[in-house]
Amino acid sequence: MKRLPIYFLGSLFCINGIHGDAQGVSSQKPFELSLSVERHLTSAPPTHLGLVVTFTNTSSETIHETICATAGGLYKLVVGFNGSKLPESDYARKHREDMERGEANGGSCEGTSSQRSILPGESADNTLYYDARKEGTYTFRVERKTFPKDPQQSVIIRSNSVTVVIPEPRKD
Repeated sequence: MKRLPIYFLGSLFCINGIHGDAQGVSSQKPFELSLSVERHLTSAPPTHLGLVVTFTNTSSETIHETICATAGGLYKLVVGFNGSKLPESDYARKHREDMERGEANGGSCEGTSSQRSILPGESADNTLYYDARKEGTYTFRVERKTFPKDPQQSVIIRSNSVTVVIPEPRKD
């Protein structure tokens, strides 16, 4: 079996990010998340898998994203390897929690300046990377809180799961 060039990055890097601060959105579930595997990566190392998170605004109001939200830092990547759930790294957890509090980058997430607005029914993509250099079966899912700064009102939205099998290298 030929090894396909599939990529992800273990410490979770994000590009072309999207997240809403969801302020002003009255629904308890103002968005949906879906996850797919990026098939044509050109700039990532060959051991990295790319996951595309599609964020869809299911509310009746526009979701405005802060500069920190557009970096993808509000997503929690849940990873399984050969049937066992892997722990979130301390770095990824701290970075996500800082973003949720709006404290990342020295507090520059605060304010009313929106980097992206997502209209009702519209979607936007964010690519996450994971380092999948070990042969085996990986499962991935992403989670995001609806109102990260308001835990009493917030619920966790979960994406679908995707499975990627990394075969043993061919011995020619």
